[in-house]
Amino acid sequence: MPNQAFITLRNYYLTKAKVKELRTLAQLRNTSKNMRTLVNIDNTVKIFIKYNTALKTIEGLFQSGNNRSTAGNNRSTTGNNRSTTGNNRLTTNRMNRIFNQMKKNGPIEVANAFKSIMKPPWNITIPYSVTELIKTYQNINDEHMQSLSTVIASGSLGNLKELYLFKNQIGDVGMIAFADAIKPTPENPMGALGNLKRLDLNHNQIGDVGMIAFADAIKPTPENPKGALKNLKVLHLYCNQISDAGMIEFSHQIARGSLASISCIYLDDNKATETGKKQMRDVAQARGFRVDLR
Repeated sequence: MPNQAFITLRNYYLTKAKVKELRTLAQLRNTSKNMRTLVNIDNTVKIFIKYNTALKTIEGLFQSGNNRSTAGNNRSTTGNNRSTTGNNRLTTNRMNRIFNQMKKNGPIEVANAFKSIMKPPWNITIPYSVTELIKTYQNINDEHMQSLSTVIASGSLGNLKELYLFKNQIGDVGMIAFADAIKPTPENPMGALGNLKRLDLNHNQIGDVGMIAFADAIKPTPENPKGALKNLKVLHLYCNQISDAGMIEFSHQIARGSLASISCIYLDDNKATETGKKQMRDVAQARGFRVDLR
């Protein structure tokens, strides 16, 4: 896909230039006799329209959500989304980050993810303002988690401080999507959930594959020595399916300095043997935080 298509779209949408760029392309198309040029122009216009439609869809969802919601608590019968009185308006910077996520996942996929999180089981109508998300006993599965993770990766839940997803049906696929979403990027060195202080994923179906992906997401790097989730204090992962492979890789990254603010990790009732448990206990003792393992 030509980079110019992205530049054209960004200039068009974010500066509200309306049809000026499209008119220029149309004029160029009418005057050009080179078949390759004609094809490139047609492809650019198609890309332009696809992304613009997706962005307008998301903008409409936010306008609708803002109209339905009031500042403060945003409660529903399927859970509690606690919100701040912060501004949920789509600024240029926020739209840029959503646009960048579209380049990675596709415009239609990102627009559909935003549609999904504004319906059950999530019911998140004002994402930028949510500080606490509680969705327990909601039968949340990997597909639901993939939608939430796409929105997280776009930076739209960056104010989240507490995330409770216990007693659902999240497996390795959902955990991989979540891990990919929270990884630090050049645009966001802290990762997409840099303000998160509490994460509760107990009583799900997360195994070694998902746990290894999570460990990779939080690992320290030269660009980000503390890794993702550096402000996380409490992590619940008990009653999952994590065995020695996942436990050892997770403990290895903790030993390297990831989860810099962690004070307690709950890992009871997983499938690790004493080998994996001992390694985690040793790391916890060396780092000075509490770990529950039985």
